[in-house]
Formats: sequence, structure tokens, C-alpha cells
Amino acid sequence: QPMSVLFVDDELNVRAGLQRMLRGMREVWAMRFAGSGQEALEMMRATPPDVVVSDMRMPGMDGRQLLTEVERLFPRTVRVILSGQCDEETAVRTVSGIHIFLSKPCNTNDLIDAVSRALRLRALCAEPRVAQAVSALQRQPALPPSYYEFIRAIRLPETKPDRLAHIIEQDSDLTARLLQLVNAPPMALARELTDPAEAMQMLGIDLFQSLVLTSGVAVDLAPQVTAPEPYDHAVRAAVLSRDLAHELGLAKHQVASSFSAGLLHDLGLLVFTALLSEPRIDIAEALRQEDRSSCERERGAFGADHAELGAYLLSLWGLPDATVEAVAFHHQPTASEVRQPSVIAVVHAASALADSHDGAPPDLDEGYLQQVGILPIVTRWQAASRRVVVPRA
Repeated sequence: QPMSVLFVDDELNVRAGLQRMLRGMREVWAMRFAGSGQEALEMMRATPPDVVVSDMRMPGMDGRQLLTEVERLFPRTVRVILSGQCDEETAVRTVSGIHIFLSKPCNTNDLIDAVSRALRLRALCAEPRVAQAVSALQRQPALPPSYYEFIRAIRLPETKPDRLAHIIEQDSDLTARLLQLVNAPPMALARELTDPAEAMQMLGIDLFQSLVLTSGVAVDLAPQVTAPEPYDHAVRAAVLSRDLAHELGLAKHQVASSFSAGLLHDLGLLVFTALLSEPRIDIAEALRQEDRSSCERERGAFGADHAELGAYLLSLWGLPDATVEAVAFHHQPTASEVRQPSVIAVVHAASALADSHDGAPPDLDEGYLQQVGILPIVTRWQAASRRVVVPRA
């Protein structure tokens, strides 16, 4: 069956242009075109598509409203915003459950690659062996209600920063874990922070949001995981990912995704350790041995490795595909089929460099990094062993 893709744009010439540029995909994609959000929903009710690609600015129901409805009515549909660069921050922050943002003008290869990658990631997260590994857990890890309240508030343009900080402060456990992460030595902040509002002002909302999510996971897994090693490693990897993404000139939302994925890349390892009905690994030892061979041992023991498990959970929680994809492939970037500088390459390199702080050689896939053109930069960072500092926002 061809993959079904629905394109939504109110301008007739744009729809005609999409039909021309994608003529070569007619054997692969079953394409339909709608001139409004309402028309798109009517078409989807008749036959739900695998992917919907919508313009951001449309009269009546705009792209934000349309994709919010698509998430509610057709949660398995991949949701893509195709719009002007000026709308990027608005789209990423306000569209509920957006999977991919593509800027206009968007060339044919970028559009095809982005949609195809999203669907491959869906297939990975639907692997029966990953679901079976999840079923071996004593329970499903969950995020605190305050996290979801924070996310709902952050999507409202009128929400002020003090309101966001107040949401976190109402949850004492979440606040304690958040400040523990913010003040971890790898962040290398100039002074200790004592309240969420101060942390958000210093780091910015995007990075703060990633720390809130990680803190929520930490609250759910406590007291099962109390050792500092996993969180120190996660913060080191996050800061390295953020700085490396900056140096590579990635877009703002990719920099934020790099920090998020760096912070969350070992989520599956923490869950395995805390929630397996028969714990079989020690967290400190697992972190010391974490490499591609350790993933093979995990697949042999549990049916899935920690990277796959972490990506599966993040996908269930609705995180952006760039973050989920980087977590899934942080040990095996060649499996992603992405062959340009990306969040995947950044997090793979940052995780390996964060592991090598004690002098051990990093577990880098140098062939992949050479192929995507960032090996010289990573090698320079490795040689310098520089300390990365998060500047004030």
C-alpha cells in the first residue's frame, strides 16, 4: 500500500507547485490536496492519511488549529508544518504535538526526506520486541501532572514566565529534582540557583523545559535511582550537545532539540534499572560500560536496548521527532539514514565525549561523523577537552 500524504494550503498555486515537485513520488505516496483546514478534516474522516503537511497561515482554521485537531482525532498521523521562517518559533512552541517543522521555500529532497524519516521512526517505535521489553517493566513510567500543566501553559502566547515558574514551584518534589539538575557540576554555572524562576531566566524557556521533563522522570523513578552518575552524565551530554549544535550552525529549534536529546538520551537505561521486575544491571557499572556492545547485550537480555526503550517512551509522551530520533540512534547513527549535520550526529558525539571525561577513548562512529562532515570539529573538541559553560540567557 502506498503511503498516504495529505497536503493542506489555501493557495492554489502552492498546491499545484507541490504536485509538480512531487510527481516522482506518485508510485510511493498516495497524495491528496486540500484548500483549507476544514476540507482537510473532512477528507481525513473519510480516509485518515499517514502524514498531513499543512501551511501555518491560512484563513479560517490555520495550521496550528488544524494540527491540534489532527492530534486529537488521528493521533497516529504524522503532523508536519510547512511555513515561513518567521513562524518557526511560534509553530514549534504553540502547535500541540508537532512532529516536523519545514521552512518555506522547501526543496523536494528535504520534504521527502523529512516525511520518510518520521515514518521510519514510527516503525521503530512500533517494533513488537520494544513493546515486549516495555511489558517486562513493573509499571509504565509516568510524568507528574505539573509537567503537563507546564506544557499546556507554555503553548499559550499570553503566559508569562512567572506563571510557568509558579507551576513548577507548586510541586516540591519536581522543584527539588530540577534544582539538583540545574546545579549539577557539568552545568558550570557561576553560582548556585535556588528557585525555578531564576533558573528559567538564566537558561531560557527552551532549555528549562527540557530540564523540567528530565526532573519529572527523575521524580517518578525515585527512590529506585538515587545515584548521581546518570544525571551528571546526562547534563554533561546536554551541554555538549547544545554547544556543538551552536558551532555547527543548526537552527534554533535543532539546538533546543539537541539539548533535550542529550539530557534524555539514557532515559531507557534509567528505566531498565529502576523498573525491571528482575533488575539485572547496576546503574554505575552500566554507565561506565555504555557503548554499542552494551546495546547488543541489552537486546540479548531484554529484547530491546536502552536507546530503543527511551525513544519509545518519549514518542508516547509526544516529544518532537528530532529529539526522539536522536535518542533512538545515539549509539548507532548510521541506522538513521540521516547523512547531514543533525541532532542525531550532535547527540552521538556529545554522549561519547561526555563518557570520555575520565581519559577513556570515546565510542565514536568516526566513519559516520566523517560522512556527515563534522569529524574534524568533534576531533578538535576531543583533543581540547574543553569545559563547556552555559552562559546567562
